Amino acid sequence: MSKEARVFLAQILWYSAIWLVAVGAIFLLLRYRRSRLYSREKYEALVMTVSEKRSKAADPCQFFIAGDPPNAEGNFAKVIFYCDKQRRAVNSFDLSVLATPNYRELVREVGRINGFSTEEIVKDGSWKCFADHERISNFLDKIKLKSRVECFFNFTDGEIKTLYAENN
Repeated sequence: MSKEARVFLAQILWYSAIWLVAVGAIFLLLRYRRSRLYSREKYEALVMTVSEKRSKAADPCQFFIAGDPPNAEGNFAKVIFYCDKQRRAVNSFDLSVLATPNYRELVREVGRINGFSTEEIVKDGSWKCFADHERISNFLDKIKLKSRVECFFNFTDGEIKTLYAENN
């Protein structure tokens, strides 16, 4: 091997060693940084916390989740809020995102996304909720797939029956 080739080979080996050390250091530094900065708790807080700057909804009919979930494959429910005789909000919701698939969690998650409080719907008697035309007496019951959950604000039972008769 000529002297020129030996010098060139030595330079290539030095550059390769420097690159390997630099890449290894960057890899270890980024891995250490990721382990310190990111955790499951921080991820959940980032995803689940509602921004303080986000405008809050005055009622459940102000916003809605439109369209059927594309990847739900039948694992979804429709949640319809009737705030008065003229205003309603139709929400389609993929049930796979719920930790516990019950009516309380469904209403709470729709409320979290749309930015309104759900406590009065779940606890107060001013809201009457039905799942596929049957009154929801226990919000901890499991949700049926492709069910239609309807919640009425300040409607009498007669008005609800009339509305169901008109829509069927």
